[in-house]
Amino acid sequence: MKKIIFLLCLIFFSFGFVGCDKPKISYAQSSVQIYENQQYQIDKNNVKISGKTSSYSVFSLNEEIAYVEGFIVYPKTSGVTKIRFKLNTKKDIYFDMNFEVKQGKIVKELSIEKTQIEINLSGQSNTELNRITINADANEVPVVRFDSNIIDYNYKTGVVTALKPGQTVVTIKYLFCEVSFNVAVTKKIYPTMLSASDQEIFVGDPGKFEYNIFPLDATVFRFWSESKDLVVERDGSFYFANPTYTKTLVKYEYYEGFKTPLKSGSFYVTIIDKVQTFDYEITDENGVAPDNYLVGKNYLLTIKNADNLDAKYFSFGSEIELKSQLGYVEGAGLQVTVTFKNSGSKNVLVRYSKTLGKVENTVEKVKNFDVSSFGEIQVGLVAGSYNIEGYRVGMMDAKLGLSFVLKLNGVLLNENFQVFKTWIEPIEEMREPFIPESEGEYTFDIYYQNKLVESVTITVFNV
Repeated sequence: MKKIIFLLCLIFFSFGFVGCDKPKISYAQSSVQIYENQQYQIDKNNVKISGKTSSYSVFSLNEEIAYVEGFIVYPKTSGVTKIRFKLNTKKDIYFDMNFEVKQGKIVKELSIEKTQIEINLSGQSNTELNRITINADANEVPVVRFDSNIIDYNYKTGVVTALKPGQTVVTIKYLFCEVSFNVAVTKKIYPTMLSASDQEIFVGDPGKFEYNIFPLDATVFRFWSESKDLVVERDGSFYFANPTYTKTLVKYEYYEGFKTPLKSGSFYVTIIDKVQTFDYEITDENGVAPDNYLVGKNYLLTIKNADNLDAKYFSFGSEIELKSQLGYVEGAGLQVTVTFKNSGSKNVLVRYSKTLGKVENTVEKVKNFDVSSFGEIQVGLVAGSYNIEGYRVGMMDAKLGLSFVLKLNGVLLNENFQVFKTWIEPIEEMREPFIPESEGEYTFDIYYQNKLVESVTITVFNV
């Protein structure tokens, strides 16, 4: 009896395992809709197969509606069919995907001639043409949006009709494609005055001429140039067809009112190079660049090779203070008297910035200078040719003649400074080495650049 039950269990489990290996095929999508001029690409990665067989075929159950070729479904007419995914086995194992071909041929290719339209209501016409291009077989009707108070737009003909001044965006939206363009509608205002003087522009850079017009929003009829290298547009904008270094005549014409005679004028334009670089130095009154600069002391800042540079286009960083106007000095360049404001290592900025024809030419030069304060000057005492440590000196050494030296960061200051004897009345300036007649204390005030550096008391004694 037990053997029979055991055999029955084996048979039951055997049928169970066989059932798990049943072949099956499916596709990720159960339904698809396309239009009459579309195609549908079957994705092989979306086909799922279980079982030992991996070979399958795909076909349409109604090829009058759509047919399959090379895993692409091609529509023939509107209607509904099924696309069958069938395993290549003896048993009829398949999966059907509902497939609908919808009526109508949609836009698949879409482009527009212009992205920006400008219409002047005072011009010869208040219309512009901006055609859209779609694939030839499309019959889809788009949704067209724009401000109907400002313009009207016929998407079939491409005609834009201006109605009143303003701006709007025209959007033409199909089922799967969209395109848009901007429309600006203006109304010309005639000038009652226009003048333009001779001017300079930079070679090679596009820009716009400078001119005065009243009212400011009036429209000039046109500008033009006699130079083929300089191309001038109607609004006074310009660009270069070829690099040119010359002087050329530019003319202009404008109306003072509707149907009035043309007024005209002209001006010369000089075409110049941009400034690429320049150099400068800061020196003392002897024309020497010292190792250390002092806060508050006057120095000379010289911009070299400045023949083609205009002083009014220079500006300076906040590290220095200008004590005079920058001006041209024959044989030297552009010069200005400056002082340093703070001690420490300073980056001094000199900037040249000039704008011509709305084009900016800016060059900056930064240099580093070691700057100290007057309080960092050290006072030393010399007896004859010997340096004395401190301010105590024996009478024998003092008879050699006492004098002072000033140093800044270990470097001797060779410029003149003043020493005043302050123990006597009235105070006298010491012009030669001091030779004391007797031992005692002698006080001195030491000035450098008219500033008190230190008050010193020398003690003279007998050894």
